[in-house]
Amino acid sequence: MSRPSNAETAGSNTPDHTTCPNCNFVLPYTTKTTDPARRLPFDCMSLVLQQLDIVDILRCERLNQTWRDFVQTWIHAVGLHLHFPDAPEIEQEPVKDKDGGNDNRTAEGKRRDENKRIADEKGRAVKLFKDTAALLSGKPTAVRTFQASSAQVALAGNCIAWFVDRKIYWKDLSRGDKGSLQRAREFRPRYYQDEVEERIPVRLWISDEGDYILVRTQSPTGHCITDHLFHPWNGKEIWYHEHSSSESMQIPLVFGEHRIYYFDSWRDGKKDSQKCIATRETETLRDSQRYRHKIRDVISPLVPEETFRRHLDFQSISRRYIGVIHARQTGDETFLAVGLKGTLATGDPAATGGILLVTLTRGNDNEKKVQEIQVDMPAETHAYIQVSASTRREFALITHDVEPVRTVTIRKFRPDADGKFEQRGIPTVIQWPGNNEPSTWLAIDPFKLLFARSNIMNGLDIGSFTLAAPDAAQSSQPAASETGATEKEDEKEVKRRFGLSKPVTLPPKDTSIRSRRRPYRFLPDQAMQYEHAVHFVDPGRIIVEIDCAAYGKHRYTYRILDFGKIK
Repeated sequence: MSRPSNAETAGSNTPDHTTCPNCNFVLPYTTKTTDPARRLPFDCMSLVLQQLDIVDILRCERLNQTWRDFVQTWIHAVGLHLHFPDAPEIEQEPVKDKDGGNDNRTAEGKRRDENKRIADEKGRAVKLFKDTAALLSGKPTAVRTFQASSAQVALAGNCIAWFVDRKIYWKDLSRGDKGSLQRAREFRPRYYQDEVEERIPVRLWISDEGDYILVRTQSPTGHCITDHLFHPWNGKEIWYHEHSSSESMQIPLVFGEHRIYYFDSWRDGKKDSQKCIATRETETLRDSQRYRHKIRDVISPLVPEETFRRHLDFQSISRRYIGVIHARQTGDETFLAVGLKGTLATGDPAATGGILLVTLTRGNDNEKKVQEIQVDMPAETHAYIQVSASTRREFALITHDVEPVRTVTIRKFRPDADGKFEQRGIPTVIQWPGNNEPSTWLAIDPFKLLFARSNIMNGLDIGSFTLAAPDAAQSSQPAASETGATEKEDEKEVKRRFGLSKPVTLPPKDTSIRSRRRPYRFLPDQAMQYEHAVHFVDPGRIIVEIDCAAYGKHRYTYRILDFGKIK
């Protein structure tokens, strides 16, 4: 809208208003300063916010109450699907009356519940924006540093545990003292019997909610291995289980909502097999009971033993090959593992990969569903999964070159109404403009489309990917439906939003991969010789893992960066 000068408006024939060319909204001329959020219609203000990034949008939200209400409404109505096109819908619990029958609410009750549902959706959308903006601001609100004598560090929720010189420590990260790591609590796993011998901790695991810690210890001779399950908050040992050398090698892998999943490898004649064991985590269990339940389906070569071994290696905090999906309404759990199939290990380009999913029904361990998802993976491909921390019902498969990273592909999977997992939408393909950096220097949040890249000279760089706008050649092509071809519903949705009918390719570095602020320095000057890895830990937390081998033995240094609300 153009506004004439005071001299032009001095005459009596000068119009006293102007018209917006976008929506024909009549805006009167005035010499007073007017808040545009109070005068302009929603469509005009929406055009303004669409040109801003997430950090600037949240700055507008803090101007005053009028802007706050408008920005939050815009985020819920427009911004969520504009910046997060694959944002999951909120899972609503079915509404029933007190007797458990059908919905017998009054009209007023239904209206009240609908308003509550909208408020919940808006609150989650705004929280997603604020968490993302806090990361993109590049300003950590708390930085915690500690060292461990091995790579055995477990982090989940606000609980972290680690080893130092054969001692186990844990810490509640929600109780930081101005960003420092307060004095940690020491664990001393031991037998229930009176004959207690010194135990050596070798591995540890932590549940997703941070309410259980599983510690594996071994005797000084190495012939006896024992698992201990603890409540970290009160130090109580719930149960322990001893594994003798004559038994099969059982490796804890991941916590579920109601189970602990093990990898079991044993020799049956001359053939090695792998199975998954689920251990119930209830406080009533004792070692005298057979608490192990075996999933009787032998894991096929789709997930070989190397997948489980690799899951336990250094740099596995976020690069996981195994995960658990939990359905809130039914209580079912799905164990999933990504692996290689065919002859990929020999470098055969025709080899592929896949995902194995085993769904266990709550209350009936004998009822299970097994699903295999085939994924094309060329040779020299690194593939790992991430389970959404917000919903726990979807997961993403991230694949990229081993060294160096050139192309990153993100595929997202969600269950349908029957519980079968299907790929949602088309893969997001990122042409990464790296400079021969190792893959461990790059961390990707597949659900927010964020990246954290370590640079030894400049520090930690945090940024976001932007979806490429369709060029003239793509937008001029007829849609597949116009040519008579059939499309899947997810492809139609992507085409409707982005005007594309093929995987989304992101623009080059100068337009999409950029940090707003100076990178955060996290490595010492001599750190070029150190191996390190960067991990996203939802929500709003990044951990940097540094292998300082210069000390003569592996001494791992960890930096935990928390990003709160932007100031």
